[in-house]
Amino acid sequence: MNAVVETLSWFAMRVTYRREFKIKEILDGEGIENYIPVRQTIRLRRSRRVKETVPVVRGIVFVRT
Repeated sequence: MNAVVETLSWFAMRVTYRREFKIKEILDGEGIENYIPVRQTIRLRRSRRVKETVPVVRGIVFVRT
């Protein structure tokens, strides 16, 4: 018997031009485990406070394969 042992590892995948959430959506659709560390920030937009979810590390999506 040949037993194949699969070990899953986390890799950092570079994403261009602030497309972290778009890539996450695609990976989720394919069933690939991924992670984007995010934080909540409050920014002023047109004299209004807007709560936004932004990545902690821009341009990086962590993928487990």
